[in-house]
Amino acid sequence: MKMNKILATYNSQDMQICYLRGVDRKGHEVVGLRIIPISMIDQIIDENDDIEPLIQIKLVGDDYPFNYSQGRTMRNSETTFKLKYQFQEKIIKDTHYTIITHLYDDRGIDYQHYLSFDIGSSAINTFTKVINRTNKNIKIEMISSFTLGSITPFTKGLAKESLLMHQIKSTWAYEGRLVTRPIEESMLEPSWKPSGANSIRFGQVGSMPNREYFPFIAIEDKNVNVLWGIQLAIASSWQLEVYRKDNALCLSGGIADREKGHWLKILKPNQEFQTPKAIISVVQGNIDELSQRIVRDIQLDIKDDEKELPIIFNEFCTTWGNPQASEIKRTIDLLVNKGIKYFVIDCGWYKHAVDHNGSWNIQHGDWNYNRKLLPQGIKEVVDYIHQRGLKAGIWFEFESCGREAELFKHQDFLYQRDGYPITSGNRRFLNLLDQSVINYLDEHVLKFLEDNEFDYLKIDYNDNLGIGMDGGDSLGEQLYRGIKATQEYIRKIKHVLPNLIIENCSAGGHRLVEPFLKITDMSSFSDAHESLCIPIIGANLQRMILPRQSQIWAVVKPDQTIALLYYKISSGLLGRLCLSGNIKDLSKQQWQVIEEGITFYRCVSHIIDLGSSTINYQGGLSYKEPTGYQVVIRKYLDEALVVLHTFANSPAHVQVDLNNYEIIKIYGLKKAVIEKQRLVLRGLNKFDGMAVYLRRKNVNK
Repeated sequence: MKMNKILATYNSQDMQICYLRGVDRKGHEVVGLRIIPISMIDQIIDENDDIEPLIQIKLVGDDYPFNYSQGRTMRNSETTFKLKYQFQEKIIKDTHYTIITHLYDDRGIDYQHYLSFDIGSSAINTFTKVINRTNKNIKIEMISSFTLGSITPFTKGLAKESLLMHQIKSTWAYEGRLVTRPIEESMLEPSWKPSGANSIRFGQVGSMPNREYFPFIAIEDKNVNVLWGIQLAIASSWQLEVYRKDNALCLSGGIADREKGHWLKILKPNQEFQTPKAIISVVQGNIDELSQRIVRDIQLDIKDDEKELPIIFNEFCTTWGNPQASEIKRTIDLLVNKGIKYFVIDCGWYKHAVDHNGSWNIQHGDWNYNRKLLPQGIKEVVDYIHQRGLKAGIWFEFESCGREAELFKHQDFLYQRDGYPITSGNRRFLNLLDQSVINYLDEHVLKFLEDNEFDYLKIDYNDNLGIGMDGGDSLGEQLYRGIKATQEYIRKIKHVLPNLIIENCSAGGHRLVEPFLKITDMSSFSDAHESLCIPIIGANLQRMILPRQSQIWAVVKPDQTIALLYYKISSGLLGRLCLSGNIKDLSKQQWQVIEEGITFYRCVSHIIDLGSSTINYQGGLSYKEPTGYQVVIRKYLDEALVVLHTFANSPAHVQVDLNNYEIIKIYGLKKAVIEKQRLVLRGLNKFDGMAVYLRRKNVNK
């Protein structure tokens, strides 16, 4: 009987990282990885299932995998099983550990698996590096950023009906839906022999990395409440795979491979390639705990202006792409001394004419301000914003150009596929791998920001590059390089203008991934501007991004009821509050609701920033016409923020278990009381919104 052996173990906070070494059923020597909660070590049931290889890779010329795999998966190819273990090194710097596992094959190719963590961290990072030490080119057509096996080690045999798969789905204006289903529904059971390789390969193709799915997967063993989760740090085409041939479930993922994402990478002699990283965690708990452990792994450079989560006003839902100087000034005058820090001029300032027909969407790219909209120039409006005590922001979509822009005709500046400019609807895409394009952006974007003394930049991106572009080893590889070039240009802007606040937007929330989140200050959560599902989306995204980075819009209008205003403003308490809309005709009572909400937000912003959330969604499947209710409980130390929203067919009262808390402040029309260690909210109607700030009893401020 074969026996898997432990190669090495490491502990990170409450996780055990275990490297396994053994021989599989076909005689291949394999090294793999198992990660479990430390609290569960004594509950491991070791049945010696085949170890999941530490690196999954496929080189052109090697055999494809068995088990009817082509078109379904490229895992377990001949390349993967040619890898041989060499040695493992450990690098310790203060509390930071890096474990490098060295492997090789007989052709002279070196493979390195990197795993890193801080002793107190709730997640680990992995990536893979390949070094071509042969004297000829090699072609990689699939490579993993991570693999993870031994799921689940806590149940003997099949673990029938105990494993759940969690995915996070998205589409325009409906971001972040949690989808949970038993793995049996995805046919992830080993067959009788077993022979067929059962694999679910999903992901995203193009330059909007979370347009359909977030690059996230979690598997839960519901018998012991243990969840394994992975998020890929990639902003172009990606894939995740859930694979099963025997009792143990295996996970892997990284750049979308040749089958999924038209990706192939050529390495010349002595060249190397490093994959994007994966962020991995495991917890004995629930999906909210797991996802937030991963989200908190991001390393942010928080500017002084951003430390207290200041409020934004964006005028898009005020002028709807027609930002006239006179209208901007009237709006700004109403915002003075209201607790707003940033005023953002959104799209349309560069249009050829003053209209309301959506031309902002087809005329961007030349970046000349409209002299009818801004008769005294853009700098005059910026100066006015500054004089009134606010910081000035501006909208750009600098990676593309609209059909009616002169730049649209400049084919040498544009990404191409099959020799033609990639045209998606009314957009074409600038080739940021070309230095002449960088020079153009320096003059028309970077210099514009600097000369006009803007404090805030909103970067939007409103279409998708698809499978990739000409010019590289493959369409997918050129896409990967192109999106990294975009990130590099954002870093250049940050270097030249270090105090500039940068917002990441992509048709709302289509680029909410770590490579963009870590180089920007906040992100547009969605384009759901006036939808009733805003609080649902806002809560969803707490699983995928930090609330301090999640800019949630509250669009206010004179025809809104007081109850609806509370609903809108309460939605903003799930992240960064951003106001928009027609404020010049608001009543005194409406203004009181808004100002009360701003005051409440400032009281609880530290909980929004530093807390952990439990999301209780008791609603239907429809986001467009939501039913039921939602409660989000966010706790930080001895304080708590409870945000409630009701929808159609909601109950008349809701109870929230909160042991030994007292109410400090309430925002909303309804009353809230503590009864028998529960927060009770009564007299609820459909589409109510409210929030309660609480503190544990007998705790000093």
